[in-house]
Amino acid sequence: MSRIQRAIMGLLESEVARPREWDGPPGLFLIAMEGATPHLAPLRVPPFVWDADRPPQVLEAIAEGVNAAARRGRAPAPPQGLHGAAFFFEGWQLYNDPADPEAMARIHRLAGQHRLYTHPDRVEVRFICAVDRAGFSYQAALRRDTGELDSEVQRNRTGQSAGTIPEALDLLVAAILGVDLPPRPSGLGA
Repeated sequence: MSRIQRAIMGLLESEVARPREWDGPPGLFLIAMEGATPHLAPLRVPPFVWDADRPPQVLEAIAEGVNAAARRGRAPAPPQGLHGAAFFFEGWQLYNDPADPEAMARIHRLAGQHRLYTHPDRVEVRFICAVDRAGFSYQAALRRDTGELDSEVQRNRTGQSAGTIPEALDLLVAAILGVDLPPRPSGLGA
């Protein structure tokens, strides 16, 4: 991991672990670099917008709207040093042994149905997910029950699991910058 990726991951870990009340609204940020130092620039999203659907679906709609505006020549001006985007939200996680394929299949099934909250062993988690223009994906998660912080950085590769959040963040960054980012295996329209 490069110095820039370590700096971005440290910034995201600090943001997800920042003291705040639980059950708060999601947040959308642009990641701007000032030299080798990353900064989060909040994008103002009216609180009622997040009430329209599940936060990842609202993020997807925002990214598609910015992309549509960019195609009409109305993209927002990128901040100096725009390097990526990040999305903060709260959700549920199940922690099971990855060596237990049946348990993992149940978790994936519940996640696909957006029903992790129904499982008795669910844990409330704060997440911050991010992408950068070099094709790296970042995630940090803070468990409510233990305060444990997990994080990871991944290089985008063909076949990499993408999902709504990284695809929407990629689309947002690409639309604002007017550039193509490394492709993900499935995608929103560009």
